Amino acid sequence: TLPRALEHARGERWVEGVFNLRARLEGNGPGYHTIAAGGANACVLHWIRNDASLENGQLLLLDAGVEMDSLYTADITRTLPVSGRFTPVQRGVYDLVLAAQDAGMAALRPGARFRDFHLAAMRVLAEGLHEWGVLRMSADEALASDNGFYRRYTLCGSGHM
Repeated sequence: TLPRALEHARGERWVEGVFNLRARLEGNGPGYHTIAAGGANACVLHWIRNDASLENGQLLLLDAGVEMDSLYTADITRTLPVSGRFTPVQRGVYDLVLAAQDAGMAALRPGARFRDFHLAAMRVLAEGLHEWGVLRMSADEALASDNGFYRRYTLCGSGHM
């Protein structure tokens, strides 16, 4: 549906509407307000106005859930290139975030502390940002409990607790 969304003055709303239609047809409906945020709107935590246009070259943040007939709600978040292809910089950021997710998932095990998976993911992000010159201090310094400078590059913690 992204090519059609690009043609509409409110492309974000087009994406939201198509998702909500599918959620209604194949489940009980949307599990929560759909976030379909393009460009700068993707940086606004819990953006639900979904009223802006979409442009080639932008990324689309889609955070959406379907409530099933059983009342279970699936929750997915995806970042998609509106054009269908990442630019090299977008691909680099995507790959870093994926590596952080993989590290966080690898830290999940019985007996682990709740925040272990979050800290594993943040370490990968901090190391990547330091390598790129964005984070000017080492990952260890940024992750220190008395500093927490890495949080500047994350809008919220990992997970829903």
